[in-house]
Amino acid sequence: MEYTFYKLYKNTFERPPPPERRALFSKLYKQHDVKLIGVFRNRDNPLEYYMMTAYRDETHFREFIDTVKQIPEYTEMTRRVSEVRLSNEVTSLELTEL
Repeated sequence: MEYTFYKLYKNTFERPPPPERRALFSKLYKQHDVKLIGVFRNRDNPLEYYMMTAYRDETHFREFIDTVKQIPEYTEMTRRVSEVRLSNEVTSLELTEL
């Protein structure tokens, strides 16, 4: 499967986010064919995280978001994460050749 649309998330937290978020989001990504490229923590600021996900295209991304927003576990976890998040930046990227 070809993925052409990527999202890069940068989140800074006041304290660590709920650890169980990983299992929930991982499960949802797998169920909806979203590729998790990776989750990274800034070595100089352990409360700053980066995550990259890949989608077939922008339509796939929008369908995924529309679907998970209807799942109570997702909305509850998003609320819990937001309670400890200081900042959130999201960048949309597309694969290109050098």
